[in-house]
Amino acid sequence: MINQEQLKAIQKRISAIQDYLKINEKRSQLSEEELKTQDPDFWNDSKKAELQMKSIRSLKYWIDAFDTLNSEFEDVEILYEFAKEGEGEEDEVDRQFTILSDKVEELELKNMLSSEEDSLSAVLQITAGAGGTESCDWASMLMRMYTMWAQKNGYKVKELNYQGGDVAGVKTVTMEIDGEFAFGYLKGENGVHRLVRISPFDSNAKRHTSFVSVYVYPLVDDTIEIHVNPADISWETFRSGGAGGQNVNKVETGSQIRNYVMHPYKLIKDVRTGHETGNVDAVMDGDLNKFFKAFLMMYGG
Repeated sequence: MINQEQLKAIQKRISAIQDYLKINEKRSQLSEEELKTQDPDFWNDSKKAELQMKSIRSLKYWIDAFDTLNSEFEDVEILYEFAKEGEGEEDEVDRQFTILSDKVEELELKNMLSSEEDSLSAVLQITAGAGGTESCDWASMLMRMYTMWAQKNGYKVKELNYQGGDVAGVKTVTMEIDGEFAFGYLKGENGVHRLVRISPFDSNAKRHTSFVSVYVYPLVDDTIEIHVNPADISWETFRSGGAGGQNVNKVETGSQIRNYVMHPYKLIKDVRTGHETGNVDAVMDGDLNKFFKAFLMMYGG
């Protein structure tokens, strides 16, 4: 069973969340914002009103999330005291403590998503690189990985565009990941993902390296205004040369963000943060949050 020190440690983390989220300030701010909505002229300016409602929803989200954590901590404390007296199940205490720990970590992670666009839905584009069928198959594996992550975390997934590979897999796919903070979580996935494995399409069972690019951008709603200065726009022209594949590989290895090695050993490593895991199957089944957290801790929200 968990011990008193573990309880104190999780309580300290919850108190820290209360401080850096400024929960008490948010409660006062929410009262003021809700008071404004009672003005009879509130909806006369619909755009301004929607911005106000968005602010209220955001404040409520953080307050409710913190209050839930606090309440669940108190429940775990009570269960722990009962179990110590022999009136409760130790396994149940451990189970509830694990659930609480996961929720604390999730809120700590979401707190790193401080940019205005982080709370928005995301559009994710996956494009196979050089390598033909092998890369198209890798693209389909990544499509499945992100789809499973989205479903496990309560997001809705919609295909906006799909182009299948000539033999297998997918050449390019664009998906909408709908839900709060989808872009904040996924924004660190921009770049090239490299796979090393024994190819199922090679009768000689040789090891192959494949590249797929991932591009993520926020699904901007009309409450966010974007101003583009023409002076900030630059154009670059690329010509295909005789070296072909070599040039493609140079570009792809220059913007690589993560290596997925499935042979001769199993390892997934993010080249930016150094975060790695040998549990390849779990990651390919959508267990990505530790990679997201490592990226946010290094580069900020």
